Amino acid sequence: MGEPSQDNPPKEEPPPEQPPIEPPDTCTKVETKIEIEEVVLNPAILGQPPPDQIPRNPYNQNPYQQNPYQQNPYQQNQPNQNYYYHDPSYNQRQTPAYQQQVGGQNVYVSGDPNYPPPDVSRGQGAYRANYPGQGDDYREYRDMGIFTDTFSSVKIRNRFVQRVYTILSVQLFFTFLVVLLITFVWALRVFVFQYFLILLILGTVIVLITMIALVCCVNLRRSFPTNFILLGLLTVGMTIMIAPSVALTHPLVILAATGTTAGVCILVSIFACQTSWDVTGCGMCFCILTLVLLLYGIVITILALAGINLPILHIVYSALAVLIFCLWLMYDTQMIMGGRRIELSPEEYIFGALTLYVDVIVIFINLMSLYNQCLGGE
Repeated sequence: MGEPSQDNPPKEEPPPEQPPIEPPDTCTKVETKIEIEEVVLNPAILGQPPPDQIPRNPYNQNPYQQNPYQQNPYQQNQPNQNYYYHDPSYNQRQTPAYQQQVGGQNVYVSGDPNYPPPDVSRGQGAYRANYPGQGDDYREYRDMGIFTDTFSSVKIRNRFVQRVYTILSVQLFFTFLVVLLITFVWALRVFVFQYFLILLILGTVIVLITMIALVCCVNLRRSFPTNFILLGLLTVGMTIMIAPSVALTHPLVILAATGTTAGVCILVSIFACQTSWDVTGCGMCFCILTLVLLLYGIVITILALAGINLPILHIVYSALAVLIFCLWLMYDTQMIMGGRRIELSPEEYIFGALTLYVDVIVIFINLMSLYNQCLGGE
């Protein structure tokens, strides 16, 4: 009885009923939200005055607190202006470009033959080519702005050259005027011949004193009018010193020497200005040649005092002296013109005129001696 039969299986018990899920209390949340909004919108609840009673800060409307660049007058007046006009055929008309390096910077230059490339050898400063031989130090100081620009430098140099050659012209005019007077005025020629030794010693002393003062004392040759007074005394002394030699020479020889001196000095000066050979770097060689010439002259003088007088020795001495002082004339000309390794300062116009004057006078004296020896001393 207690066993269940197969025909009547046992009934399954239903699962226990779960309690129904209550919906959230939305009314409470809505009420809380309404209260928060009332607090935010009604500042009186928080103890604050209403917004219309809050005093306004006068500085809130300060126009300087706004960005002044927000309202660009040019953009307001010309809002749609296009500053760059694009030509559609521009790219088709362009020629191949190539790259060059100018002054350490890459520059793209058009390959159009109508627009040739710039001269790379000159770099960025065209005046660099006017002053070769300065080296990297010159370029460094030039970039620092120590040197003046091209126009000012050329203007100052031209004024300096003009002043030097003006002074030189006055000196040479005075000297050769006296030479011509001694040559063609017989009374003056006799006077110089009578006081031959006195004039020679006086002229030598004046030349030595004034030359030492001008060459060794920078302040003297740069202070006006002392520099012009000393240079004038040197010119007078040099004229007195060569006067005895002129009085003992034939007039035709003097005229030939004068004309040859003028031609040689002009040609040497032109060659010094046009040549690319920087003679200013050979100053030590010229000094050695001058020293050798001086020793050779001392030997000739000793032989003449000993009674050995060979004309060939005097001819060789005069020819060497003319050649060496032509080199010195080229050297001094390049120093005055500038643009070389060594150049004179624009303040050294007295020194420049002095060097050129001495070169010309020495060339004249030796040419006169050379012609006189070649003609047998007549």
